[in-house]
This record gives sequence, C-alpha cells and structure tokens, in this order.
Amino acid sequence: MRAHLHEDLAEYWALAGPLYSADPVLYTFELHLAARLRQPDSDPAAALITFTDLDHLVGAALGTSQGLVCNAIPAAGITAAVNLLADNAIPLPSVRGSRAVTLAVADAWLSRTGVTVCGTTDERLYRLVDLIKPRVAGEPLLVAAEEIESLVPWSVEYSRETFGVDKPADEARHWLIGSYRLGDVYLCWERGGAPVAMAGVRAPIEGVSRVGPVYTPPPQRGHGYGSAVTAAACEWARQAGAREIVLTTDLANPTSNSIYRKLGFRAVTDSVIVEFA
Repeated sequence: MRAHLHEDLAEYWALAGPLYSADPVLYTFELHLAARLRQPDSDPAAALITFTDLDHLVGAALGTSQGLVCNAIPAAGITAAVNLLADNAIPLPSVRGSRAVTLAVADAWLSRTGVTVCGTTDERLYRLVDLIKPRVAGEPLLVAAEEIESLVPWSVEYSRETFGVDKPADEARHWLIGSYRLGDVYLCWERGGAPVAMAGVRAPIEGVSRVGPVYTPPPQRGHGYGSAVTAAACEWARQAGAREIVLTTDLANPTSNSIYRKLGFRAVTDSVIVEFA
C-alpha cells in the first residue's frame, strides 16, 4: 500500500471526494471541513493524503493546522501515513476519528517522533431517528448574518468550556463569518425577549446536516433551553433539505448525551481526539 501527499485541494478532492460522499454520515466532518477549506480566505490544508493498493484508491486523510482526520485511513496504511507526515516535516497537533485507527495512528506518531500526549477526548457520533420536540417556554430565533456579532461572546465561552481553549474574539468572528458564507446558520432560543441558548447547524452536504456547537450559559441551564434550540436547529436542517441530521458529543458529559437521546438521536459510532504536546 502506498500513501500519496497532494498539494492541490481540487486534485485531492477529485480522488477522495467520492470515498467520503459514499458514507456522508460517517464522514460528515471531512465533508464540511473540505467545504470550509474551499473558501478563498481559508487557511490551506496541512495534509491531503490518499492511499492506493495496486493503483486503486482505498483510503484518504485530511489535515489542517488543528490536526489530522483519520476516519478513512486503512489499517494497512497507518505506517505509510505517519512516515509521509514525518518525512515531509508536517506538524501534527492532534489526530481524530474512529477509535481503533486513530489510536493506532497516535501510537505510530509517538514512536516515530517521540512527542507526548497532552489530552484525549472520547466522542460519540449520533444521528437523528425521530425528533421528539420538548415543551419549553420561549421560541427559536434565526440569527441573521448581520447580527453574528452577538454570537461572538458565547462562541468564545463555548470554546473555553468545551476545549479549554481561550479563542480570541477575532478568531471566533472569522469562523462565524465563514460559516454563514457556506450557508450554515445559528439559532438562539429566546425567552422574555432575551437569548438564553444557541445552536449552530451546518447547511446540508450530501444530504447530511450537522448540529453544533450548542451552548447554554451557566445561569440559564436546567430549563431545557439547549434541548429546545437543538430541536429548532433540526427543524431548520429538515427544511433546508437534510435527509440525515447528526451531531457529536463528548462522552465525558453525561448530561448532553442524555439530552440528545431524549430528542431522538441514536448512536452511530465512537471516536477519539488525541492531542500532542
């Protein structure tokens, strides 16, 4: 098996795109990430890798400055992928994807480079089966593109609480602007004329829409606002043409996992993020 490093995103996607599109639920992260990378002001991809066996495409990997997405790396291509990255001095802040292959890539990277692990996050991918709308006081409000400045503080707080990262406001703003350019939207749940929770939802790609981030400020928790705004985001996705709606949770957070199951989401697969020092 051979691993090939590509420099041109269009060339890479012509090869790898059909592989990801064949299972848009499993590869939802890669499909939306590629859409983001196609934006004119996006940072370039850090690694675009395809894997061939007897000249037949058998896998792919997609990396940015944040890390490498490993879902489509074949087991037989792990060593080749790690060697390709190391030989080309491509940094690897993290790896993420299905547990077995991602942990194997992480182990191979540790052996090759001698770096250490500084954090691990276990996640679960869910897909919506039947939406069960909660009865919560208030109503959803679609945040217009010219009003996204109101989302910046909550986006910063979400990043700090979820990932332990103090994201600069300019970076959060840039991400939100890019999301709206792609057709993604954010909704707020309002009660008494004041926003009490928010949810982002991606425009459908290959018929799949992904919900997230979902955030409720601490003083507003315990009232079902996060559930309500998530349900509203799912309804928006359906109206936008989504055949499937997915989201990802941190398995260390039993509250969010319970909430999404009550809304009608069911587990698809578990994944992991491994961060390197």
